[in-house]
Amino acid sequence: MTISRRNFFQKCAFGAVSGVPISFSRGLGFPGQLPSPQTLQAPGPIRLDKNENAYGPSDIAKQAMGESLGLANRYPDLEYKHLSETIAALHGVSPVRVVLGCGSSEILRMAATAFLGPGKKLILASPTFELIADDARRLGARVESVPLTKRYAHISVRCSAGLDHQQV
Repeated sequence: MTISRRNFFQKCAFGAVSGVPISFSRGLGFPGQLPSPQTLQAPGPIRLDKNENAYGPSDIAKQAMGESLGLANRYPDLEYKHLSETIAALHGVSPVRVVLGCGSSEILRMAATAFLGPGKKLILASPTFELIADDARRLGARVESVPLTKRYAHISVRCSAGLDHQQV
């Protein structure tokens, strides 16, 4: 699967738009809305491996979400542009070098789509967050895992470019 620059940015834009949570209005006290967030929370322990917050959103976050509801039906083009420019200025790079996404999963998926496919190889540390490996396999790329040693370091590997990567 090849991807053009236009397709890549279309996928980025689609991800940005589809990432706007529709459920912001739930439980914020609007008539006819769904139950409060307390009744919507899953039972059982908090899953720290999923970065769940045991305390839920703060009052400041809830207020910001409520204030932004009036903009949920709009594309965030201007805000994305401003955010990209701010991040770029902070790091001394051009704004075109900044990629925004809804969490690391979206960014990893975009990277996999842009750089992987049949005949390509992904080398990753193990253990790791497996999402990019799943995306690589889905795109037809080969996945090679570099396990930890007994000292919790990664072994030296020689990649296909002939570069020797030392222990990290």
